[in-house]
Amino acid sequence: MLNSFDIFTYLKIEKRPIRLVIFHKIVKHYITSIIKYVSVIRF
Repeated sequence: MLNSFDIFTYLKIEKRPIRLVIFHKIVKHYITSIIKYVSVIRF
């Protein structure tokens, strides 16, 4: 099991990938919202 130091070190090392994952989730959510909005306009 990871202790808090390992987790902290991991987060420190993996800062960029985590930010990219968060950014990807936001973009995906935004695109999904646009698709829903467009389909509402069409129907």
